[in-house]
Amino acid sequence: MVERSEEKSNSWRTIASASTGPKGGIVALKEHINWNAGDLLLVFPGMEGSGESCIEIVLAVLESLRIPQRLVLVDYSQECCDEFDELVDIIRDLIQRPSLNGILNARIWAQSFGNLLALSVLGRDQPQVQNFVSVSPFTQLPSWKLLPAVLTLKFTPTWAYRLSIGPIGRLVFGPVGDRPDHPFFEAMKRADAPTMMRRMSWLQNRSFAVQFEKNRRPTHIYIGLADRLIALRQQRSFFEKLRDGRETYRISDIPTSGHVIIPTETARNAVRKIVNNWFETDLPIH
Repeated sequence: MVERSEEKSNSWRTIASASTGPKGGIVALKEHINWNAGDLLLVFPGMEGSGESCIEIVLAVLESLRIPQRLVLVDYSQECCDEFDELVDIIRDLIQRPSLNGILNARIWAQSFGNLLALSVLGRDQPQVQNFVSVSPFTQLPSWKLLPAVLTLKFTPTWAYRLSIGPIGRLVFGPVGDRPDHPFFEAMKRADAPTMMRRMSWLQNRSFAVQFEKNRRPTHIYIGLADRLIALRQQRSFFEKLRDGRETYRISDIPTSGHVIIPTETARNAVRKIVNNWFETDLPIH
């Protein structure tokens, strides 16, 4: 499980939550206190589960747009699910509750692992959303990176994990540029070793290509050209084929960006690019 950040929690209020079974834990929908009116923007963060992987960029985009938005975060940092599909079912139930007023015509923002969650939760038959902002997506991770990580975490005590995740994270999720103290690293440090091992094991021997192939929503994919985590050439080729096969997909590159961490100047350019593409919802649906 992941320890809570009090500073972050002051900006959000929980509007719905659910227990994750006999082992305890919780999944929550959290609404930002300053962005609580307008069209719904539902955010699925990366594997830290609490939003630090993407909220900086999300808020920068909203501040640049200066239009009312209702920002809701799917916070699964406290989950204790045995299986990926168990977490998917819990989130699917949460987003159907009255507190969210439905997701028809919502915008979806997903970061990294959050893409796998979002597409699995929404499914093919869920209501049509306005568009899907997909940052650092992947269908699977290279087994030569994933297997050693899972095995190492299995035998690593939490204190050692927390001591090492900073430098390891900067290597894997970077290059960090001028952001070596990005909030994402602190969020990863709050997690414990069993939690991260469990979430990473969900990706073993599994491809999520079908979920992306079934997605017919207007989708704009943003890929960091310095991404060290994924098999960049292979993954980019997969998404280019999807784009070439349908009119609902767009791809934009983010130069010098890693999988999660975006240097400051690159982040500014990425924000401008996302803002320019924000109303790209008139794509034909097939």
